Amino acid sequence: MAGCLRLLLPGVFLAMVGLLSSTAGNQAFAQFGGGGFNASQVGGVAIDAQGAIADLRPQVRQEIANKRDRLAREVPAGMQEGVRLRKISLRALQEAISHAQTAGEGQTLSPQIRYLGGIQRIQYVFVYPEKNDIVLAGPGEAWRIDDLGQVVGATTGRPVILLQDFLVALRAAFAPEVAPITCSIDPTREGIKNLRTLMASFGRLNGPAQVEQVVARKQDIEESLGPQRVSVSGVDPASRFAWTLVVADYRMKCLGMGLEPAPIVGMPSYLKMLKSHSKDFMPRWWMETDYEALLTDAAGLAWELRGQGVKVLAEDERISADGKRTRTGKVNKVARKWAETMTEKYDELSVVDPIFGQLRNCMDMAVVGALLQSENLPQKAGLSMDGLLDTESLATPAGTVPQSTPSIVSFLKRPRSLVITASGGVWINPYEVIEHQEISKQLATERSSAITKLRQDVVPGNWCWD
Repeated sequence: MAGCLRLLLPGVFLAMVGLLSSTAGNQAFAQFGGGGFNASQVGGVAIDAQGAIADLRPQVRQEIANKRDRLAREVPAGMQEGVRLRKISLRALQEAISHAQTAGEGQTLSPQIRYLGGIQRIQYVFVYPEKNDIVLAGPGEAWRIDDLGQVVGATTGRPVILLQDFLVALRAAFAPEVAPITCSIDPTREGIKNLRTLMASFGRLNGPAQVEQVVARKQDIEESLGPQRVSVSGVDPASRFAWTLVVADYRMKCLGMGLEPAPIVGMPSYLKMLKSHSKDFMPRWWMETDYEALLTDAAGLAWELRGQGVKVLAEDERISADGKRTRTGKVNKVARKWAETMTEKYDELSVVDPIFGQLRNCMDMAVVGALLQSENLPQKAGLSMDGLLDTESLATPAGTVPQSTPSIVSFLKRPRSLVITASGGVWINPYEVIEHQEISKQLATERSSAITKLRQDVVPGNWCWD
C-alpha cells in the first residue's frame, strides 16, 4: 500500500493514489443480461488497454439517459416501494432459474431474478426443514437505474443486491478452501525508492518559484513511483464482486487524499484535517466488517445480521529508505479522526455514492455465505443448493481482472514537506463475524411470520414476496 515519505521540500505537499487498470476481460454470459460488466458499471472507473486513465462517467451518464425508458420497463408491475422485509425462497429461486434456462428465454434471466427482487440488504436467514427451504429477508423495493448504471432502490437510492454477486459470495463460502476476502493497492518497493531519489534531487525549496517547478514535474513524480499492484483474494478476481472491493478502496483513497470532493457535508479530506505530521510515518486506512453479535433462535433455524456492516480503521506505517513498509500498531490522531468520520458518515455516503453501499452488500453476502456453510443450514433444511453452486450451468459474468494502477498526484501547500500516497484496502473475514452469537426468543416469531398463508407452498416464478 502507498506510503508517506518525509522529504526536505518545504512549501509543497503531495497526495498520491493509483487509478485502476486491468487485464483483458473474460467472456461474459448472456443469461445475466447480454454481457458481462466493465469498470464503468462499477462506479464509473476504467482504464484502456495501454494503461491510460479513462473517466467514463460522462459518457456512461449519456448512455444510461438514452436507455432510461427501456430500463424503467424492466421493473415488474405492482412491485412495491419501501418494503420493510422482502423475502426470497432459495429453493424456489433455483427452480425459477432452472425453468428459465430450460425454456430458453434467450438465455437471459429476467431482471427480477438478476436483481433479486430489489432486496437491498440481507437482514434475516430463516430455515424451514418442513419445506426443504431457506428464506432470505431484508428491506427492498422497486428499483431504478441511476445515472452510472447502478441498480438502486426507486425511493431510497440504496444499491440493490445482484444475483451474480450473491453467487460469487456463496461459491467462495462453499469452496474447498476458504480464506478472508481482501483487496489492496500497493506501490512497489522499487517505485518508492525511485520516488525518494527524484524528490531528493529537487533539494531544498526556498520560494514559490521553486515550488512551482516541482508542481510542473507532476508527470515525472507519478512515473517515478510507477504502477501500483492491485491484489484480490478470497473471491474470483474477474467477478463484479471483486471489482466492487477495488473500486470502493480507490474511492476511499480519493476522498481521504482530497482527489475528489466528498459528496456529503461534514467529511473533509485527510489533507484538510492535517495540521502536522508524524515523522517518517504514513497513514493507512482500510474498510472491514462491523457487525454486532448475530442473533439466533434456540433451534438455530433463524438468524439476524445486525449493525452497520462496515467500519473504517487506521494505522500508521513506517517507511524505510529502501522502500520497505512496517506496521507500527499505532495511529496518529488525524488519521484516526478521518477514519472515525468516514465510519460515522458511511450510511449517508453509501446512498450518495452507491459503491460504498455495494461494498456493504458484499460484506452481508459474505457473512450469509459463511453462515450457511459453517452452520450446515442447507443440510438442516434438506435443501440442495447445487443449482446456485454449479459454476457450469449458472456461470457468473466475468469482467477484467484488476492488475495495476498508475499513480496520480495532487498538491497542497504546507509550511513543511510531505509526500503522501494513500494507503488502504478491504478486509472481510466473515467467519470472525459468525463466531459471535446471541439467543433471541423474538426470532422464532419472525421466522413463523415470514412465510404467510399466501406463500405456504412457494412455486417456480413465485420465489419473492413481501
